Amino acid sequence: MRFFEVFFVLLRSMNRLILILCSLAAASAVAQAKYYVPDSLLLRQVDIDALVHLLISVILALVLTILGLMVYLYRTKQKKNRALFRQIKEKDQLIKQMDHLWQQYPSPVEQKYERGNTKQQLLFGRFHAYLLQDKNFTNPDMDYIKIATALTTNKTYLYEAVKVVSGKSPIEYINGLRVDETRKMLESRSDYSIMVIASECGFNSYRTFQRLFRKTYRLSPAEYCKLTKTE
Repeated sequence: MRFFEVFFVLLRSMNRLILILCSLAAASAVAQAKYYVPDSLLLRQVDIDALVHLLISVILALVLTILGLMVYLYRTKQKKNRALFRQIKEKDQLIKQMDHLWQQYPSPVEQKYERGNTKQQLLFGRFHAYLLQDKNFTNPDMDYIKIATALTTNKTYLYEAVKVVSGKSPIEYINGLRVDETRKMLESRSDYSIMVIASECGFNSYRTFQRLFRKTYRLSPAEYCKLTKTE
């Protein structure tokens, strides 16, 4: 349960206790007026006032403590989010530098990919190139079976090649490209809603997009958008 929910539960409990004490005080006054009751058995008004003041002090202390803790947690989360954002941008710069090096000094395919045999690496390279061509990966109906047909290869062999070389299934790899494209569009098209951008990048389900985005970057799409405007 979140801190503010606990706070409101405590506040309601304190309020009920105050009402009970006030009711007891009123009942004591009525009893004293109608019947003879020893003073030692009556709940005196001064005792009620003291308890009420004590409860109010406790509530105020709880409010201040919870507010202070919420501010601390918020600042800690913001600091962590800024660090994650900087890591993402540093990775972007590294990828750009690596791509620049590959263009300047092209190497055989077996040196570009570390896993799989040469045939699997070549097929994966064609798979990757096909997805990037005209941004085919943004097609929400795109799957590895259609890609296998377009590449005139066996779907089972294509699946195995992608899995071995990238460590991901074809749909996981496609969704990875979609998430990355969405992230870049969130930076360049801040006037569009997150849902619209996610849809344009091939996600039929906004919930699935949110889950994959957070899993990939450890930030929600909304948090990332906010950081692009402040960092």
